[in-house]
Amino acid sequence: MKPVTLLITLLLSAISWSQQTNETVDIDGANRTFVQYLPVGFDATIESLPVVFILHGIGDLSTNLVNAGFDQISDTARFIAIYPQGEKIIFGHTSWNNGTLLASSSNDFDFFDALIDDMILNHNADPTKIYIEGFSMGSIMAYKLACELNNRVAAIGALSGTMSTEDITHCAPSYITPVIHFHGTLDPIISFASGALPSLSLVPETLNFWINAHGCSTTADSTQIIDSTIDDLKVDRFVYQTCSQPNALEFWRVNGGSHNFFAQPDNDFSESIECWNFLRQW
Repeated sequence: MKPVTLLITLLLSAISWSQQTNETVDIDGANRTFVQYLPVGFDATIESLPVVFILHGIGDLSTNLVNAGFDQISDTARFIAIYPQGEKIIFGHTSWNNGTLLASSSNDFDFFDALIDDMILNHNADPTKIYIEGFSMGSIMAYKLACELNNRVAAIGALSGTMSTEDITHCAPSYITPVIHFHGTLDPIISFASGALPSLSLVPETLNFWINAHGCSTTADSTQIIDSTIDDLKVDRFVYQTCSQPNALEFWRVNGGSHNFFAQPDNDFSESIECWNFLRQW
């Protein structure tokens, strides 16, 4: 490698590394951690960007979701990506305070409140464009935040995780949150239509909650995603009609899908891309 080429490579690597940092915030005397990614060339003096919070599943780490594709999208789509870290529960697994039997007891609501404040104060983030996306246990938490921080969350993306039965019963949002939900029909962890885990709803129950909240018709426009891979999965996209906000409820049914984060080139679509395409409308 030529010296000039090597220098350019090292500089680009340094710039990319500086965009991603490990951060902490004090919540009730406890240090809560998160990974922060600022899009390339970010300048808070001239940009007021959306923020996307990406929440990990049970037992996972925030750093593992950095490879989910949101960083790359943020560079061109222009948003700040934040990966918060959940706290450990009695079994030693990381989790979220989301109303399930495996929830943590951490003060996650003040945590997210503080993170949103930090983004607005220190990075000039757009307070009207705060989005939450989560996988599995993180998806359940995204629904919880749509209920508990209803006045601050513009839209959510739920990947392989349903609402807790607590939220199904008690959630009464004043702002009816737009929702996109992805789920495999053969998910063995968070069941699709039968055999729900204690404290969790099934996919139809979660969708019905938001159909009723948005005043949507129970029918939806349905399209099948082009089957371009050999993953043996067929994907149907449903956009519900006559909602109080047009196109505010969307469901992607992965027929034969398991408890996975679906992404190209292995699958016919990338959840990170489709989730952002939905969130950015709100």
